[in-house]
Amino acid sequence: MNVTRINYDQLPESEKGNQPENGCGAEYANYLRVEFSEDDVEFFSDAMEPEDARFSRALSWIKGALLKAYAYGKEEK
Repeated sequence: MNVTRINYDQLPESEKGNQPENGCGAEYANYLRVEFSEDDVEFFSDAMEPEDARFSRALSWIKGALLKAYAYGKEEK
């Protein structure tokens, strides 16, 4: 698994239209590129309203990403 912090311009064109416009706009957000494997890459954004910044809401993707990474790790052993 590889995690890289990227900006809006580094997103694939297919992902740019899927990003939230909360706050100042998608182009000003920070993004994580999470590469679970060569063929399995996901993108996550910090673009959210302050009241949404809770693990149970806007950051609920973290649990799924950790479980997915764990499953890939078990397969590689």
